[in-house]
Amino acid sequence: MLSSKIICDDTYSNKSWCIVGQGMFALREINQMEQEMCSYLEWQLNVDPSSVPKPEAPSQCLDDDQ
Repeated sequence: MLSSKIICDDTYSNKSWCIVGQGMFALREINQMEQEMCSYLEWQLNVDPSSVPKPEAPSQCLDDDQ
């Protein structure tokens, strides 16, 4: 949810996330979780790309068919 809000200019509101989540969380809970997550991240919501380590090997998507 936070990633969507940071990356996209036009994103769901928290009220819309209640609908998308099929009522799993009340609006009050979503607001609280968003505020707590931002607080845990000390409101540092952007990541400097140079601080992200490069993977040693390419990731692979595994299907049940393989």
